[in-house]
Amino acid sequence: MSRLLIALGWVLSKLPVSFMKAMSWSFGALFFAIPSKRRHLIFSNIHHAFPDESEDWLRDKVWRNCQATAEMGLLTVVCPHFSKERFVGCVSLAKEAEQLLEELKSENRPIVLFGYHHSMIEIYNALPGATDVDFPETTIMYRPYKDKRIDLMIKNHRERCGFKLVSRKEGIREMGENLRNNGFGSILFDQNTRDSGSLIPFFGRVTSATELPALLAKKYEANPIIVTFRKLGFWRAEIGFERLEAPLDTAALTLAANKWLEDRMKVDENLLVNWLWSHNRWKILFRPFERLGMKHKKKIIDFSEYPERKTRFAILHSNLHEHDAAAVQFLKALRKSRPDAELAIITRDAEAFKCVHSSCVDRFWELPADQMGRKALALEISKTYPDLIMVLEDDEDLRLFAKETKTPQRFGVLTKSTKDKTITDAWSPEDPEAWSDNPEWLTFGQAFGLERD
Repeated sequence: MSRLLIALGWVLSKLPVSFMKAMSWSFGALFFAIPSKRRHLIFSNIHHAFPDESEDWLRDKVWRNCQATAEMGLLTVVCPHFSKERFVGCVSLAKEAEQLLEELKSENRPIVLFGYHHSMIEIYNALPGATDVDFPETTIMYRPYKDKRIDLMIKNHRERCGFKLVSRKEGIREMGENLRNNGFGSILFDQNTRDSGSLIPFFGRVTSATELPALLAKKYEANPIIVTFRKLGFWRAEIGFERLEAPLDTAALTLAANKWLEDRMKVDENLLVNWLWSHNRWKILFRPFERLGMKHKKKIIDFSEYPERKTRFAILHSNLHEHDAAAVQFLKALRKSRPDAELAIITRDAEAFKCVHSSCVDRFWELPADQMGRKALALEISKTYPDLIMVLEDDEDLRLFAKETKTPQRFGVLTKSTKDKTITDAWSPEDPEAWSDNPEWLTFGQAFGLERD
């Protein structure tokens, strides 16, 4: 398979650019048109980040991001077969960046380059050949490919202009030695590091961030510099550098880098549509047993005081008024356990519930009795891209409704069986007969990570 991929890349590299542009556009159009989990993730991620924008605005940004993602994929396959001259011709260094590099070199300090995911990141490695500025030895941390033949080709290709690649597992010491000698070290700071990272907010949602670039900057007293990308055309980009204004502190630098990226995307459409929205940046606290809590080995900020609620949880029940006290108890516990979450209620007489308990719920949807009304509501809810729906009663119609909202995680109560394909995760009470009269929603929540005092 690797030989076939290498051969395909070689053949494509010989084709006219106009043909490659048409191929890239076609792949991007297919990516946008064909429903898939990855396409849904792009829609969901951008909608969470910009919830107040119109549906037309959202579709435009997703379309352009699908085009950028297809272009990036083709470039990754084809670029290793470019001549060095063609590779270097893809990139230019901004004038301001040249001036900043000269200033930084005169300061006689190492530099940690904070990079981020971008559709044109592949041509970053051509930068030393595109400028007269003399780069100190620069090490770039990367993830080696599993296929050794592919990995060797990629490594040779990316190192041919002067940058040196080091693996994430084995290259930290080598990068540290280079920084000790006043060299440059470059690491992506917007990776999802899952359990090994630290919880921070990004576009108002909890994510796991790597602290490695900040740790290296602090340890070696390096200048923290943001690498910037601006797409100029098909397989062409301008790269720049900006000082990251923050104290040489691990937490401060990590927060500042991610805040810089968030703020820049809010005002720079070129960056917005070329960032990698298809990677699961916010996939943390996602496993069923931890979903309703925030237990993690490290949090950089106190989320109990965080003002934004952009992780979207919905509670589905046919009639919450029948169990008013239990519902309020569960909602208050959930609010405390996941203070970052927007809590929505889907039930009959939602307006009446809202009048009494609006303080513990952010959004209310009225659940219609008829099937046509429910299908219309499911479509409406799907366009808000919920992250989780909890079906708090054993009702087949409600579970089917939850699935029709296209919510990726659906928790449900099952009293008569242990499995149901319409939900992703099920919980069964110890005493199913007593559940309908006295639902133990707190016990249900604890099974999925709800934290209680």
